[in-house]
Order: sequence, then structure tokens, then C-alpha cells
Amino acid sequence: MRVDLTPSELASYAVAGGTAVLAISTWRSNVASRNASRAALAQSIATEEMVREIRTDRELGWQPILVATEIRRRKRYDEGYEVSATIANVGRGPALRCRYVTQYAGTWNMSPIFVLKAGKTLKNVTTSDEQSRVPWEVFAAPLTRPDGNGRLNHVLLCSDIFGNRCRFTGEINETSRRGDVNQPDWATWNGP
Repeated sequence: MRVDLTPSELASYAVAGGTAVLAISTWRSNVASRNASRAALAQSIATEEMVREIRTDRELGWQPILVATEIRRRKRYDEGYEVSATIANVGRGPALRCRYVTQYAGTWNMSPIFVLKAGKTLKNVTTSDEQSRVPWEVFAAPLTRPDGNGRLNHVLLCSDIFGNRCRFTGEINETSRRGDVNQPDWATWNGP
């Protein structure tokens, strides 16, 4: 190694050394930025998941739960049937745009639209409107397909305060969340 360096050689070695130090420093800064970016992304994903869970918890806490009791059916003068029931909302949220839909002796009928506050009961909700026949496919699944043997099927439909649609069959309670991509037919059907 030479010991007698000229000032310009010394300056070029100093510049090369400074450039190397700067390159290492830049590389370390890039690694730190990438790690910080990954951490921020992970934190963002975790925050979005937490917000979704909070929203779902809030919606479940304010969800209506409808129950039909005291179900009575009777034959009408025109050979049709009408079914009436007492409908109770045992959930913590109001039930909006409710419909009581029944199938008896092969015919589906539904009640007029009604609203039911949380903890309240509505007596004599009747499904006798012949002009509101309902297609089987809209509400029935997963109920047993009617075979005309006189079995009574019934479905309660409503919306909650968040715009979600709810369906209660007595056996299965389902909720179709507003904004879901694949909504079932019963959640999108609004009736005649």
C-alpha cells in the first residue's frame, strides 16, 4: 500500500468512502421504511377487522327476533284459508317492514306490512290477502316443500334499523347483511 497520496487521490478516496457510507445508510433507511410500511399495513388490517367486529356486535345487539305464537287457521267463505297469529319481538331492536307469510293447503299468503318495537307484541296478525300470493322459492327454503297435506308453514320477515333483512321460520333465524354480495331471494324480494 502506498503511503504518499496526493491531495486529489485523498479527496477521491474520501468521496468514495462517503459514498459507501451514504449507500449503506440509504439501504438501512429503505429497510426501515419497508418494515414500517409493513407494520402500518398490518395495523390497518387489524383496525379494519376490529371495526367490522364492533359493527357486527352492535348490529347483533340491536337485532329484532320475531316469534309467532297462538297460531290459528280458519277456512274462509271463498274456500281459501286465513291464518292469524300473535307476533312478538323478543329482540332488542325494532322490527321494521315486517311481513308474516304463511303457507297452508298449498297457498302462500302474507300480512300487510307492520312495525314492531323491541319487547312488544302484536295480536291477530292475519295473512288472508289473496292478492299477495307469494312464490314458493322466495321464502320456503329450507322448509319442507308443501304437498297439500294441510301442514302450515310460516315465515316472518323484517328489516332492522341498519337495513339488514331478517327471516324467522321458527326453526331457523337468518340475517342477510346490507351490502352482502350474494343475497338470498328472500332478502331482496319486497312483495307485491
